[in-house]
Amino acid sequence: MPDCAEAAEHPDTHCLTHIIAIREELGERACRDNRSRCIRPRFGRAIRCREHFQQDAFGGEIHNGQQPPPRYRRAAAAAHLRPVRGLDISYVIYSDPGHPSQYNPGTVVHQIDAERQRLYLYAYIDGGDAGHLSAWLHPGGTICIRKIEVRSEYQRQGIASALYETLRAEHPGTLIDHGMQSDDAKVCWAGYCAARNLNPRDPRS
Repeated sequence: MPDCAEAAEHPDTHCLTHIIAIREELGERACRDNRSRCIRPRFGRAIRCREHFQQDAFGGEIHNGQQPPPRYRRAAAAAHLRPVRGLDISYVIYSDPGHPSQYNPGTVVHQIDAERQRLYLYAYIDGGDAGHLSAWLHPGGTICIRKIEVRSEYQRQGIASALYETLRAEHPGTLIDHGMQSDDAKVCWAGYCAARNLNPRDPRS
């Protein structure tokens, strides 16, 4: 709209008429961010544009003052033996205290107290939710994996391995207990270790 005075004075801004026209032209391809009238197209499989997808997937609470936020979210550098095309991973961690105790579900003794934390790694392929890894991070430097799950349409693409390797990169040297494993998980873990010359029974693997 060349006669728009606002756009002429401020080229990077758009009047409401411009915004409505651009969003109508984009149609279903328009960003569905509910906090703004975004005029960018959606990113990949996400319902938002790239910028708003990143804010939603990787945006942690703003940390002001001395007290840490109850939940912290950020982007994690994906680590993998074989790169996964279009992969983004977010890292989320927050306090998840338990009753003071120790337990040994497998190969590692874990200490539980008020400093226990829950962590998640979320995998996205071209902006679409592909899977996640959830675990407890215990005081004393041990991790117990609760679950690794990959959506059916994304399986056998190396996403579970990339999630686990990213966990290892985020917490190098930490003893990791895999807890209970399904038959499929045992096969996956055996293949993971065989490809990397690791001992599947070693919590340092």
